[in-house]
Amino acid sequence: TEAGMEGSQAPDDALLWQRARDGDERAFGELFTRHVQRVYNYCFRRLGSHALAEDVTQQTFIEVWRKRDVVFVDESLLPYLLVVANNVARNAIRAARRYANMLATLPPPERVPDHADEAASRIDDERRMHQVLVALRTLRAE
Repeated sequence: TEAGMEGSQAPDDALLWQRARDGDERAFGELFTRHVQRVYNYCFRRLGSHALAEDVTQQTFIEVWRKRDVVFVDESLLPYLLVVANNVARNAIRAARRYANMLATLPPPERVPDHADEAASRIDDERRMHQVLVALRTLRAE
């Protein structure tokens, strides 16, 4: 058996992290599988948006993989993941605020008339005119 494994017990985060630091993508994948739901739940509670929580969760794991050479894990990777997720979420919130502020400085968009309303009105006018013409044809000449 491998070091750190007892029987069929899964390797702990420290062992998987060491393998990931050595470039073992499968070990990192196991860490991802082990912790992704907790990281996502944290992000969703922080951000209140499923789509944004998914993006921040993905970016968190990308950042952790990118910085794997400088981070050491003694027991669980989860605390480090949550710190990174918090920083990524904070950056996402700031970016959204900057975007909203930038949009607020733009002039309002030019109002474009809806041609569907005009087309519907013309169809209604034609229908009414048809009814008038039919009614006129039923009148006697005198």
